[in-house]
Amino acid sequence: MPSSENGFSVLAPSSKDLVNIVVGGKTFKVRRSCRDLFTKLLTFLNTVEPFSEAGWDGGYAYRTIAGSHQKWSNHSSGTAIDMNASQHAQGTKNIGWTSAQIKIINWYLANTAAGRAIRWGNDYTTTPDSMHFEVKSPAAGALYNRIMSAASKVD
Repeated sequence: MPSSENGFSVLAPSSKDLVNIVVGGKTFKVRRSCRDLFTKLLTFLNTVEPFSEAGWDGGYAYRTIAGSHQKWSNHSSGTAIDMNASQHAQGTKNIGWTSAQIKIINWYLANTAAGRAIRWGNDYTTTPDSMHFEVKSPAAGALYNRIMSAASKVD
């Protein structure tokens, strides 16, 4: 079974490991084990900039990385989402975000359990992708799930 760039197994379009979540009136298809993580992230992102583009916001897509015929996209494993793509075009760092939005997104990524499991494409050093958010690795996703499970048992 091939793996996406972040180390998760690539999922077939019919996989039972894919689920739909709805946040801000938009549907995102994501990996089942990342459902809660993406629900938290998307709920937060929708407060920073409401989802506004039908058909542009998305998660799972069975494909390789754009410009690569060999590396599987993290979208193909259900572990990446894009938001408001036309406002945050790939290739330019910070495009479409205000300095206040960038500051709050960076704070969230550095200071919350969900954020620490996520990498923002805006921080890519080669081709920035400011619409793109992905789970860092299977270990990061599993750690988030363990933290949330333990937190739910605390009175």
